[in-house]
Amino acid sequence: YIDAGIVGTHIMLMAEELGLGCCWIADLNAQKAKLLMKLSTDEEIVSIFEIGFKGENLQAGPGHGKRKAMAAIYSEIII
Repeated sequence: YIDAGIVGTHIMLMAEELGLGCCWIADLNAQKAKLLMKLSTDEEIVSIFEIGFKGENLQAGPGHGKRKAMAAIYSEIII
């Protein structure tokens, strides 16, 4: 998964270099995607990207840039 993350980062950087927009889809139904792409049982989907031409005069949505408090996204495990 680490190598897939590195490759994904390079895909996004290359898309930007080519003047394209790219979005890494983090929340996906991998089983449904496998069926749609007719992948074999031994193939695994690690990530999916949307790549295309950027729109003009786009603005970020209202939730863009808002962050959750750190305590809301992690828990401490003491062994």
